[in-house]
Amino acid sequence: MCDHVILQDVFADPLVWRLRSTNGQYYVKRIHLDNKAKESITFYLHSSNTSRVFPYPKYGILPPESQRYVRVKVGGFSAPTPCKEYVVVAFAVVPKNANYKTAGQLWSGFDQPLLVRKTFTVQFLYEPENVSCTKSLLEDPYALQTPSSHFDSDEESKEDSDNLEK
Repeated sequence: MCDHVILQDVFADPLVWRLRSTNGQYYVKRIHLDNKAKESITFYLHSSNTSRVFPYPKYGILPPESQRYVRVKVGGFSAPTPCKEYVVVAFAVVPKNANYKTAGQLWSGFDQPLLVRKTFTVQFLYEPENVSCTKSLLEDPYALQTPSSHFDSDEESKEDSDNLEK
């Protein structure tokens, strides 16, 4: 069977994570890898920023018709502006006659190069919290209430009702 057809049954999800942080804390998120093919598939995770995004494991092999989770530790965001980081998940079919001891050897081209690949990009979107807005809302319990207007009152002045009758 052609490698392109085999890789149609391989998936990674979720593809977008939204993160909010005020103090540079780290999150551990999981990415689900699913191999519905009848062949062994190898995967490789590449980080866009190695100081903020740490995938584990970086390499691995999914046996036929199996699935697993990989972890990504992401964080250290302290800038007041939004930013985006990502992890690229690459898949390839394990060659049947390949001699390898680790999945990392497959991706380094130790025995033979992996030609057919499928990739998914998992995005981590950092949106900083507005600390001053959050603080003011917590201090003023009436800040989230709907403002009242003159239409809300049940009482109508006598003078206003007399003017309507004329």
